[in-house]
Amino acid sequence: MRWLALVALGLLGFAPRAWAADADHDAKTSYSTKLIPLPLYAFLPNEGSTYGVLPVFLRVNDADQSTAAILAPSVSWNKVVHVTGTVRLFVYPQPERETITVIGSFSTQINRTIITGYVDLPQNEGDVTTELSLIAKRNAFYRFFGIGPDTPFSNQTSYTRLFGDFVGRVGYNLRSWLNVGLIVEARGDRVEGPSVPGLPFTQDVFPEVPGVLHGAAYAAQSLSLRLDTREHLEYSTTGVFSQLDLGIIEGITGTPTFGRFIWDTRAIVSETSRVLGAARLYLVRNEGGDSTIPFFYQASLGGEFLLRGYMPDRFIDRNAWTFDLEQRIRAFQTDLFGVTADWRIDPFVTVGEVYNAFSNIVSSPKAAVGLGFRAWVHPSVVGRVDVAYSFDGFNAYVDIGYPF
Repeated sequence: MRWLALVALGLLGFAPRAWAADADHDAKTSYSTKLIPLPLYAFLPNEGSTYGVLPVFLRVNDADQSTAAILAPSVSWNKVVHVTGTVRLFVYPQPERETITVIGSFSTQINRTIITGYVDLPQNEGDVTTELSLIAKRNAFYRFFGIGPDTPFSNQTSYTRLFGDFVGRVGYNLRSWLNVGLIVEARGDRVEGPSVPGLPFTQDVFPEVPGVLHGAAYAAQSLSLRLDTREHLEYSTTGVFSQLDLGIIEGITGTPTFGRFIWDTRAIVSETSRVLGAARLYLVRNEGGDSTIPFFYQASLGGEFLLRGYMPDRFIDRNAWTFDLEQRIRAFQTDLFGVTADWRIDPFVTVGEVYNAFSNIVSSPKAAVGLGFRAWVHPSVVGRVDVAYSFDGFNAYVDIGYPF
């Protein structure tokens, strides 16, 4: 488990807020930079052990102690991909509203990653919202277990995936809480070797599954309707978020054209001064097309966001649903180096299923329970380690930001 991240983001709580996002933006605003040198140790079932160093640089607005930017380079070693150098940059020109993300990673064996993103979510009526992301990635740690809700863990195979994905959403605030938007996406994927040592290669075991032997690509357009009453977005203590996307996936190569429906609804309520309740319902359904939809364009569950407790892409089929409940409990609060941080212990339960036809929507649901260890650095940085137990055993997930 990546206990490092708990320590790292915990320590962020002792220092954050900072890095001159734009020192010239306000001549009266002063910033300070803090350095937190950290060891890096990670263990995940699909990656094994990773060792390294992770210095974290924080740029802090001295006036309100808000985070202006975070720079977190690292050097690590893993027996599969050997030495990896990574640079992570998060800039917050307007905390809680605007974020710039740049991540670059290079391993001496196999893995390559470039991630860039820009998000601007003003909340006034008549404002235009912008969300852009571009990912290019080659990663050796992907797993495939087969298609359907009951694939056994013993089916596990390994492959390297090469893919690129651009997603853009531009929206317009009809009201401060109601936004209509257009989403465009272009994506391409390909299954490659090698596999992780000790596991069979996916192409050898599942050559008949669409997408395994040949690459695929598509272009997509979706209409999007979003309702959001959360005053501080995902850092709010109360409110509802619900987004409905209806789109057409247009096959460019290796995939048919089909329709996609996604509904993501989340709610959070303040139960006491120390306890929040949170829930999420997520549905995805692919309509039309035929049996040749590549497996990586079908619905999948597992990983750090959907059906925690299982490996990423643990279950794959045409459609999927998940339901989550969390109690977000503030264990204690610290105010060190002029920075306020809430330390949370958040139990959760999750249930979900992939299925091929509506008649099987609840034929074989899977469940998991877990505990989240989280540090919320006011007002807009959350680090988390979620540990969950499922029928596959224990899994741990490390990320920045809440799972929903």
